[in-house]
Amino acid sequence: MASSKFDAALCLHCVNHGGEAVQVSVRLHSTLTDEEVARFQQLGLADADTRRHILFGRLSPDALQSLNDSPKVASLSLVQKSQPKGGA
Repeated sequence: MASSKFDAALCLHCVNHGGEAVQVSVRLHSTLTDEEVARFQQLGLADADTRRHILFGRLSPDALQSLNDSPKVASLSLVQKSQPKGGA
């Protein structure tokens, strides 16, 4: 799978868990057209609309590849849970 727009954590996840859907954030170069909104929603980005620059969704490997190939997408990042800081 080509992954030129994936962050390091997403690349590592794909290597270790290649066939699984994964929760990602998608940063866009610019807002989407109505047609692009419909296509991105079909890929699993239910929050896609014409006003947002960052989208979130649980995506299949095929959807990740499609977004990686899209000129509208700037980057794809693995969504990770924050860990509380240790100490007193």
